[in-house]
Amino acid sequence: MALILVTACGYHFPGSGAFPADIRSIYLDAEPADSPLARALADALRRDDEVRLVSSRSQAEGVLVVTGGGLSSSAAAIDTAGVATEYEVTVSADFRLLKPGREAGEVVSESQGLETSTTFPSEGTTPTAEEANKRRAGRQAAEDLARRILRSVKSSF
Repeated sequence: MALILVTACGYHFPGSGAFPADIRSIYLDAEPADSPLARALADALRRDDEVRLVSSRSQAEGVLVVTGGGLSSSAAAIDTAGVATEYEVTVSADFRLLKPGREAGEVVSESQGLETSTTFPSEGTTPTAEEANKRRAGRQAAEDLARRILRSVKSSF
Protein backbone atom coordinates (compact mmCIF):
# COMPACT_ATOMS: atom_id res chain seq x y z
CA MET A 1 0.00 0.00 0.00
CA ALA A 2 2.79 2.46 0.87
CA LEU A 3 4.51 1.75 -2.46
CA ILE A 4 1.35 2.70 -4.33
CA LEU A 5 1.06 5.95 -2.36
CA VAL A 6 4.64 7.13 -2.94
CA THR A 7 4.58 6.30 -6.65
CA ALA A 8 1.14 7.87 -7.11
CA CYS A 9 2.37 11.21 -5.76
CA GLY A 10 5.17 11.36 -8.35
CA TYR A 11 7.97 10.10 -6.13
CA HIS A 12 10.48 7.81 -7.81
CA PHE A 13 12.99 5.65 -6.01
CA PRO A 14 16.62 6.72 -6.57
CA GLY A 15 17.98 5.38 -9.84
CA SER A 16 14.54 4.48 -11.14
CA GLY A 17 14.89 6.93 -13.97
CA ALA A 18 12.58 9.91 -13.81
CA PHE A 19 12.87 13.56 -14.71
CA PRO A 20 11.85 16.03 -12.00
CA ALA A 21 8.05 16.11 -11.72
CA ASP A 22 7.84 19.69 -13.00
CA ILE A 23 9.91 19.02 -16.16
CA ARG A 24 7.79 17.46 -18.88
CA SER A 25 9.29 19.28 -21.88
CA ILE A 26 12.99 19.60 -22.71
CA TYR A 27 14.91 21.86 -25.05
CA LEU A 28 18.27 20.42 -26.13
CA ASP A 29 20.96 23.10 -26.32
CA ALA A 30 23.96 21.19 -27.69
CA GLU A 31 27.20 22.72 -28.88
CA PRO A 32 28.04 21.72 -31.52
CA ALA A 33 24.45 21.13 -32.59
CA ASP A 34 25.36 18.69 -35.37
CA SER A 35 27.63 16.41 -33.32
CA PRO A 36 26.96 12.67 -33.15
CA LEU A 37 26.18 13.12 -29.44
CA ALA A 38 23.62 15.88 -30.10
CA ARG A 39 21.87 13.65 -32.64
CA ALA A 40 21.93 10.67 -30.26
CA LEU A 41 20.53 12.76 -27.39
CA ALA A 42 17.75 14.18 -29.57
CA ASP A 43 16.81 10.66 -30.69
CA ALA A 44 16.84 9.36 -27.10
CA LEU A 45 14.70 12.26 -25.87
CA ARG A 46 12.20 11.73 -28.69
CA ARG A 47 11.83 8.08 -27.60
CA ASP A 48 11.45 8.96 -23.90
CA ASP A 49 7.84 8.66 -22.73
CA GLU A 50 8.33 11.01 -19.76
CA VAL A 51 9.37 14.17 -21.61
CA ARG A 52 8.70 15.91 -24.88
CA LEU A 53 11.57 17.35 -26.91
CA VAL A 54 10.63 20.90 -27.94
CA SER A 55 12.15 23.18 -30.56
CA SER A 56 12.61 26.36 -28.49
CA ARG A 57 13.62 27.41 -24.98
CA SER A 58 10.35 29.31 -24.55
CA GLN A 59 8.37 26.04 -24.85
CA ALA A 60 10.58 24.15 -22.39
CA GLU A 61 10.19 23.40 -18.71
CA GLY A 62 13.82 22.23 -18.72
CA VAL A 63 16.90 22.93 -20.83
CA LEU A 64 19.57 20.28 -21.32
CA VAL A 65 22.80 22.12 -22.11
CA VAL A 66 25.49 19.85 -23.56
CA THR A 67 28.99 20.95 -24.57
CA GLY A 68 31.43 18.73 -26.40
CA GLY A 69 30.31 15.57 -28.10
CA GLY A 70 32.86 15.53 -30.86
CA LEU A 71 34.74 12.38 -31.77
CA SER A 72 38.43 11.69 -31.29
CA SER A 73 40.24 8.54 -32.34
CA SER A 74 43.57 6.92 -31.62
CA ALA A 75 45.30 3.60 -32.16
CA ALA A 76 44.19 1.07 -29.54
CA ALA A 77 46.24 -1.93 -30.70
CA ILE A 78 49.41 -2.14 -32.77
CA ASP A 79 50.91 -5.28 -34.34
CA THR A 80 54.59 -6.29 -34.24
CA ALA A 81 55.26 -4.31 -37.44
CA GLY A 82 53.97 -1.14 -35.78
CA VAL A 83 50.72 -1.03 -37.78
CA ALA A 84 47.49 -0.17 -35.98
CA THR A 85 45.09 -3.13 -35.96
CA GLU A 86 42.40 -1.49 -33.85
CA TYR A 87 41.34 2.08 -33.19
CA GLU A 88 39.46 3.60 -30.28
CA VAL A 89 36.84 6.32 -30.80
CA THR A 90 36.03 8.52 -27.81
CA VAL A 91 33.17 10.94 -27.21
CA SER A 92 33.34 13.32 -24.24
CA ALA A 93 30.97 15.99 -22.99
CA ASP A 94 29.66 18.04 -20.09
CA PHE A 95 25.99 18.67 -19.35
CA ARG A 96 23.68 20.77 -17.18
CA LEU A 97 19.93 20.43 -16.81
CA LEU A 98 18.43 23.86 -16.18
CA LYS A 99 15.00 25.09 -15.23
CA PRO A 100 14.46 28.25 -17.23
CA GLY A 101 14.13 31.45 -15.31
CA ARG A 102 16.09 34.49 -14.30
CA GLU A 103 19.21 34.96 -16.43
CA ALA A 104 20.89 31.57 -16.64
CA GLY A 105 18.29 29.34 -15.06
CA GLU A 106 18.45 27.11 -12.00
CA VAL A 107 20.87 24.19 -12.30
CA VAL A 108 18.96 21.00 -11.51
CA SER A 109 21.65 18.46 -12.40
CA GLU A 110 25.10 18.61 -13.94
CA SER A 111 28.20 16.58 -14.68
CA GLN A 112 31.55 17.32 -16.29
CA GLY A 113 34.09 15.17 -18.03
CA LEU A 114 31.79 12.33 -19.09
CA GLU A 115 33.46 10.09 -21.63
CA THR A 116 32.67 6.91 -23.52
CA SER A 117 34.87 4.95 -25.90
CA THR A 118 34.43 2.10 -28.31
CA THR A 119 36.85 0.31 -30.62
CA PHE A 120 36.80 -0.77 -34.23
CA PRO A 121 39.12 -3.06 -36.25
CA SER A 122 41.58 -1.77 -38.79
CA GLU A 123 43.42 -4.82 -40.08
CA GLY A 124 42.85 -5.75 -43.69
CA THR A 125 40.33 -3.02 -44.44
CA THR A 126 40.28 -0.42 -47.17
CA PRO A 127 40.35 3.27 -46.22
CA THR A 128 36.65 3.51 -47.15
CA ALA A 129 35.74 0.53 -44.96
CA GLU A 130 37.90 1.86 -42.13
CA GLU A 131 36.12 5.23 -42.28
CA ALA A 132 32.74 3.47 -42.22
CA ASN A 133 33.90 1.45 -39.17
CA LYS A 134 35.00 4.68 -37.48
CA ARG A 135 31.64 6.37 -38.14
CA ARG A 136 29.77 3.31 -36.85
CA ALA A 137 31.96 3.19 -33.71
CA GLY A 138 31.44 6.93 -33.23
CA ARG A 139 27.66 6.57 -33.45
CA GLN A 140 27.79 3.71 -30.93
CA ALA A 141 29.93 5.72 -28.50
CA ALA A 142 27.63 8.76 -28.89
CA GLU A 143 24.53 6.62 -28.25
CA ASP A 144 26.19 5.10 -25.17
CA LEU A 145 27.10 8.55 -23.82
CA ALA A 146 23.59 9.88 -24.54
CA ARG A 147 22.10 7.02 -22.50
CA ARG A 148 24.61 7.71 -19.74
CA ILE A 149 23.73 11.42 -19.66
CA LEU A 150 20.01 10.72 -19.46
CA ARG A 151 20.56 8.07 -16.77
CA SER A 152 22.61 10.60 -14.81
CA VAL A 153 19.91 13.28 -15.14
CA LYS A 154 17.17 10.86 -14.13
CA SER A 155 19.03 9.23 -11.24
CA SER A 156 19.26 12.59 -9.48
CA PHE A 157 15.55 12.40 -8.66
